[in-house]
Amino acid sequence: MLTHPRFLSLILAKFAPSHVSRNLANPKLMNGVMARIRVPLPEVGEQRAIATALSDADALIESLDRLIAKKRAIKQAAMQQLLTGQTRLPGFTGEWETKRLGEIGTFYKGQGIRRDDVSDEGVPCIRYGEIYTRYGDCVVAPESSIPEHLSESAFPLRSGDILFAGSGETAEEIGMCVAYLGEQPAFAGGDIVVLRPNGGTSAYLGRLLNHPTIAQQKARVGQGDAVVHISARNLAQIEVHFPDQKEQTAIATVLSDMDSEVEALEHRRYKARQLKQGMMQQLLTGRVRLVEPEVENVREASA
Repeated sequence: MLTHPRFLSLILAKFAPSHVSRNLANPKLMNGVMARIRVPLPEVGEQRAIATALSDADALIESLDRLIAKKRAIKQAAMQQLLTGQTRLPGFTGEWETKRLGEIGTFYKGQGIRRDDVSDEGVPCIRYGEIYTRYGDCVVAPESSIPEHLSESAFPLRSGDILFAGSGETAEEIGMCVAYLGEQPAFAGGDIVVLRPNGGTSAYLGRLLNHPTIAQQKARVGQGDAVVHISARNLAQIEVHFPDQKEQTAIATVLSDMDSEVEALEHRRYKARQLKQGMMQQLLTGRVRLVEPEVENVREASA
């Protein structure tokens, strides 16, 4: 039976992935593989139709990949311009001020919450390692929880708190932070330094305090080699340059809208990938058939 090249690679990737990875570049070996593996194989016209359908799904995913990369690049450029004052939003002209972090809020130390304490149910919590691995600049709903009775020994968060990772592997990443914007009770574990601002917009501060210019300052005051630490006392000396609260809110809104746009595209991409997986499962096993219109029906429709 004739085989369509694209369909052949798809069917083998599903039913014999290890053979494909070793032999796909060698047609002679591939012929030998095909001779030993039993796979559902429709006639070549249907193979072509299946390959085209799955290629279209791939094209959609790839276009979303490119669009997401483009939107992320635009957001990075916007952050560079807006968080440094190089570009001002319409209607804002006032002077920015420079303060140390110790002047804009009060520092606290997280406590409790070991890795083994995390559970599927209970009250929300944030551990220092998650600041590096799970969250961006802001978080509304923490992903981890601890049993309610353990919250008595952990530090209670308020909406608007800025959480800094107190230790890390390199000076460049030390003090990465996330702004907690949720309204539900949540708790911070040990090795987290918490800044509770006296005013300002935390959604803005969370982004500003991860900006490379601030990261450079944190790297200079980090201590240690194999493991780098940063204390509340050192963080309090970090200098930040920022506008009044109204402009902070406007900047945070613009960047939040960009985040939402990227998240929506990522959700679309996730759904597209799931759809493609479902299509492969159905089409490559013959559970769903791509049926071309019968010749007689086509003639009747055109009459």
